[in-house]
Amino acid sequence: MSFVAEVVVNKKMSDAVPTAMECRELMASARLPAGIMAHCRVVAEISRRLALAVNNAGGRLDVDCIYAAALVHDIARVEHRHADRGADLLESLGYARLLADIVRTHMDIVVDDRLPVDEREIVYLADKMVCGERVVGLEERFRRALQKCGVDIEAAAAVRRRQSHACRIRDRVEAAVRLTLAEICDITVADRFPLSSD
Repeated sequence: MSFVAEVVVNKKMSDAVPTAMECRELMASARLPAGIMAHCRVVAEISRRLALAVNNAGGRLDVDCIYAAALVHDIARVEHRHADRGADLLESLGYARLLADIVRTHMDIVVDDRLPVDEREIVYLADKMVCGERVVGLEERFRRALQKCGVDIEAAAAVRRRQSHACRIRDRVEAAVRLTLAEICDITVADRFPLSSD
């Protein structure tokens, strides 16, 4: 029996969050390219650092759920509408609704400045800070994304919308913790790196 089939049989709780090992097995069962899996590991580490910083400043984020969601946020990356497909898969396996919501919104998100930074925003921001396996600034990430759009006006508008959301979340996180993203994530300009892969 495949790991995914075993999960379907064994998971009954709607608030279950997969362990790091379960996340790795889920990703392996999806047969994703190694680069996507490595990207998810880096996003997970950045997400964890951001979440811990927010919690240290008085936030109440579910760090375990954030970490797990970031590890599997691209589980359906090779499919059309991969964020929705991945979230649907996780829901069908009985995992926590929050986990699926984080995965569903990692590509497009609505930011409500009246509410505290939430788990969805943390993973959204972390994903936008990572290009492949490298942690990069938002400016670099979105400059590259805009270059890929070429003359496609609609695609460029979507990239600019995502950039605006990422910058708003960055500003909210930095204000909450009174540190820059580079300080939170222990990144310097000379230290653009692929984080360790576990």
